[in-house]
Amino acid sequence: EEATGGARLSRSDHLALEVGDVGAVRETLEKHGIPHQEGGNRRLGMEQIFCRDPDGHVIEFVRYF
Repeated sequence: EEATGGARLSRSDHLALEVGDVGAVRETLEKHGIPHQEGGNRRLGMEQIFCRDPDGHVIEFVRYF
């Protein structure tokens, strides 16, 4: 079954990984055809990308600045 990106999330239903370059994560996801949803709040000093693994678990990649 194909994993799909994007979801509205609470703070406890996904894995969050802090990364140094969200743009690099975006490029990698796009290169491999993995659907994703961008988010974040520059006012709060963060940018995020969400995707799903093949089993449907949500993964968040976040950079704080």
